[in-house]
Amino acid sequence: MMRPRAALDELPDVLRPSDIIALTGLGKNSVYELLRAKRIPHIRAGRTILVSKATLTRFLDGESSEG
Repeated sequence: MMRPRAALDELPDVLRPSDIIALTGLGKNSVYELLRAKRIPHIRAGRTILVSKATLTRFLDGESSEG
């Protein structure tokens, strides 16, 4: 999957689902399904879902979150 590296570099170190949607062009339902399935590792702070930029980079580069 291609992504604009400059756009990723400009984002904060901790991302929200809306950041992932804007960066990847994936739909809202697709991003939340990836989060629900734990394909994109994340943490919850109350109702807020947070993903580290490093984790998202690994996911986009095709590295498995399993193992």
